[in-house]
Parts: sequence; C-alpha cells; structure tokens
Amino acid sequence: MLSYEFAKDLIGKYGSPLVVYSMEQLEANYARLEKALPKNSQIVYSVKANPNPMILKLFCELGAFFETASEKEFILVMENGISATRIIYSGQAKTREGIINALTKGVFLFNLESIHEVEMMVELTNELHKEARVLCRINPNYNSNNAILKMGGKPSAFGIDENEIEKAIELCNGSYVILSGLFMYNGSQYYEAKSIFNNSKYLYDLSLKIMKLYGLKFNYIDYGGDLE
Repeated sequence: MLSYEFAKDLIGKYGSPLVVYSMEQLEANYARLEKALPKNSQIVYSVKANPNPMILKLFCELGAFFETASEKEFILVMENGISATRIIYSGQAKTREGIINALTKGVFLFNLESIHEVEMMVELTNELHKEARVLCRINPNYNSNNAILKMGGKPSAFGIDENEIEKAIELCNGSYVILSGLFMYNGSQYYEAKSIFNNSKYLYDLSLKIMKLYGLKFNYIDYGGDLE
C-alpha cells in the first residue's frame, strides 16, 4: 500500500482520482458505521477490498470479523494473527484442500455459493466428522433497479436460485453441516438508502419465510455488499 504522504503527492502531481484515507479516518469511519447499526450487528471486512496488513490489524483491534474470498486470503488473515473464529470463508472457487484447512482451523462460518459447494461441504464434514456452520448464498428473484452492478432477479452462476433452496436444505439435513442462515449479494454500489432498505427487507422476509416453511432456526443473515 502507498504511504499516505506519497499518495497525496501523486494526486497533487497527476490529478489521480485515488482516494486516500489515513488510519485515523478509517477508524472514524468504522466507528460511524458501528454506531449506525443495531447493537446485535457484526461488521465484516471484505479482505479483497484491501488486504494491507495494517488495515487488517486495525479492524481486528476495532472488533471486525473478516470475509475471505480465497484460500490465499484466508492464509493471509491467519498470518496476521487473526483467529479463524473471526473469519467467514467465501468465494466461488473453493477447493477441497481450502475447505479442509478452514475446517481444521475452526473457521467461524462458510458462505456456500452453489449446490455443488453444499454437496462438497456435506461430503468433507462427514469424512472429518466435524461440524460446520454455513450460510447459503441466495440468488433472489428480486432485484434493485438502483444497483450499478446487479446480481439477482434472474438465474445466475452466483448463488443458489431462490426456488432451489429446498434442495440445499435437504442436503444439509442429517449431516454435520449446520445451515445457520442466508447470504445475499444482490448487487454492488448502492447509493440510495431506499435500495439498501428494500434489499435488506427482502432477505429478512425471505429468511422468515424459509424458517417457517422448513422448521429451521437461523442465527445469522448476511446482507452482502449493499453498504458501499
């Protein structure tokens, strides 16, 4: 990562649109977001946003959890002294080796992003006789028209289509895989409060519907990348 002073010099010379934040500003932004959220919420930092060790350590000190989108990111976070119990393991390219490593380290949660990943998780946890808490990524029928990058509202390679969630639930039944909630990433770059509200409400209502329909109890709802 560029130093704060060097980055400012670059902007001054070349007019770069680069946004530079001091560590103090990052801490202030974190505190502002934390204050705005309900007390039972948990801020999770996406490591792919900026894997700089200084930022990881700062957010760790402030109480953040971390979302890793690959085995390399998972290893990086662990190497910086952050416990696996504060890591959510995500990403569409999970490998058997990566899942096994995360399981043995005691990762907090897995975000499963396809029926294939649910099947693989069931298989590996059965082999290891080790429980895993998971969230299933839902590709919702609903979409926000205000998202610049839209990820829902139609069949997609990302996530489990809303009408296929029953299959995922059936796969988890009787296994070491504990379906602990839902994860939805309906799009990126929401700049209107109404969009954030509508997407959050949709996932909340869908979670209640599924819990009631299948007799489940969810402990977590991951609202994904709406807050950008």
